[in-house]
Amino acid sequence: MLFKLIREEQQTAFQPFMRREASALNLKEKDLENWMAKNPELLFGTQQVLVISQSVSGQRMADILALDAYGRLVIVEIKRDWSDRATVGQLLEYAANRIGNSYEDLERLNRSYWDRHHGEGQYVSLLERFQELTDDSEATKNHIPNGHRICIVAPRSDEGLCRIVEWLKMYDVPISFVPFTLYTDDDDEDILLEMDPLPEIQTEERNVVSEERDRFFNTNEKNAPGAYKKMFDQGVIAIYGYANGPSILEGSAADQRVFAYVSGRGLMAVGRIVDGQVIPGNTVFKQSLEYHVRVTWETIVADDEVVTQREVNEKFGYGLPRSGSVFCEMSCSPNVTNWIAKELLRRAGGNSP
Repeated sequence: MLFKLIREEQQTAFQPFMRREASALNLKEKDLENWMAKNPELLFGTQQVLVISQSVSGQRMADILALDAYGRLVIVEIKRDWSDRATVGQLLEYAANRIGNSYEDLERLNRSYWDRHHGEGQYVSLLERFQELTDDSEATKNHIPNGHRICIVAPRSDEGLCRIVEWLKMYDVPISFVPFTLYTDDDDEDILLEMDPLPEIQTEERNVVSEERDRFFNTNEKNAPGAYKKMFDQGVIAIYGYANGPSILEGSAADQRVFAYVSGRGLMAVGRIVDGQVIPGNTVFKQSLEYHVRVTWETIVADDEVVTQREVNEKFGYGLPRSGSVFCEMSCSPNVTNWIAKELLRRAGGNSP
């Protein structure tokens, strides 16, 4: 049970929200599908994706097809109420039907989806959308698709399904089960959705754990141009606008190395986490829900001296965390992050700020 806190003048009351089944609320699977397709953050959290297709009546296909920032095709099957082992078979069949899909196959899906949902708007190709998503103007059609992920979304499941999912994951099948819960008030007028985001699946090159446990931080240049300069001046990394903001910045520790990534440019700075504490702030974005973690910046380079994603990929075959990542570990060989840190220092003229 959930409770809504109601404050009226000097009094406080609690309104209960009871757990309910989707069928009892007259919600159809298509309703849930539309919610998640229009608001992919419900399912993917801070992971950035492109929705390229939804189910079409009369056709055997997954409810949602999306492309993540690594070029992987994400195949999502949504169940309104119960899901069981038959759901796994259904999803695996959908995934098998996508084996051998080319960029052109996905482009056709993208075009059809675009026409249905954007109507007369100017069409944007899948490649253009992917380049914008990844902040990589040099990405090519060869990057799409780059593997698959499959996901079951349902409010509950039997034990057999959970065992099958876990067994498949043991053998590196990229499958996930994401449960959700619906709550309503007594009148069924307000509906609350509780759901944990789809866990991120590491790419092969990121499965190597860095001894340094270095971290990557995206300065949010797309939505807040120039904010990185204030972060460097104030000795922080900062985010705003996330209801779960503190949890996004949690997990770092004192003296961890952190690299600052500026969208449209590249890696611009490297520093050390001061203490890992997440604190409220209002001096970078000057927006609500702003949070900071203190950093001692050791090296900052000019805009035209950054280390680009393309440089790192060509030298080491390692793709930096994509632009959709906010604050995460760079799970690669220490050789990669050590080279980046030394290269930033060299480009800065060997000087620290």
